[in-house]
Amino acid sequence: MAKTERIFIRVTHEQKTNIVEAAKAHGLTVTDYFLKMFSDSIPNAPDTYEQVIENTIAENNFYNSLMTNESLPNEAKQIISKELRNYV
Repeated sequence: MAKTERIFIRVTHEQKTNIVEAAKAHGLTVTDYFLKMFSDSIPNAPDTYEQVIENTIAENNFYNSLMTNESLPNEAKQIISKELRNYV
């Protein structure tokens, strides 16, 4: 996705220097540093599309392991399925 929008903020010279140095220390551009800081402040915010895919696969594997567990009673499987529908 192309980055076409801009956000302008006013900071002191010292703040700008600190931001630039922090971004460099993490091997990021200032833009990517702010985006990472913002996404880290949002619980469960994925960093990348690939992470969304990885998380989905992990969730599906967990669900499938529960549903194929022969020692788990069918009633428990029905409850799990019903509860998970609330999150889809």
